[in-house]
Amino acid sequence: GNTIDIEMQMVNKRHELQPRMLYYLSKMLNSQLGNREDYTSLKECYVLLFTNFALYYDSKLVHDFSFLDEDKTPFDIDKQYVHIITVELPKIKNRKELNTEQEKWAYLLEYNSDKNKAYRIEELMKEKEGIYMAIQASNQLSESELEWFQKYQEERAYKEEASFDSGVLVKHEYIGEQR
Repeated sequence: GNTIDIEMQMVNKRHELQPRMLYYLSKMLNSQLGNREDYTSLKECYVLLFTNFALYYDSKLVHDFSFLDEDKTPFDIDKQYVHIITVELPKIKNRKELNTEQEKWAYLLEYNSDKNKAYRIEELMKEKEGIYMAIQASNQLSESELEWFQKYQEERAYKEEASFDSGVLVKHEYIGEQR
């Protein structure tokens, strides 16, 4: 199947986002093939980046990037192998209505822990089964699972910062306890 890297960017480090997303895409592509495997067996790779700050100076909530030439012709007619999708959560704040799936999910991510928005989250749960299921799954996470995930994220951030600071990119490896 396809490979997806989901990121939540909490700190506005605009200058490193593009190289970081390209780095993740290249790791995902590089890890797919063994020696002598056919390049056409590559699967699509996605980086889905959520930010808690405005990344672009427009009102679009979602940007979906792929390789195109200046005339908007895709690099490969049959398949787009790489996708970078950004979702800027603060851009949901000024919307009176939630008309699209993207807006509804962004609202959930932005306001799920806001007690003042609980009524609207409950409406979304009744309206969209996927949102209901996501809330139910998040409510079932145990303390140990949340602690493990937080430790994993901290170790990953530290490892990446150390590898970039030293000027050497280290080979991707699993850190923390694997689940």
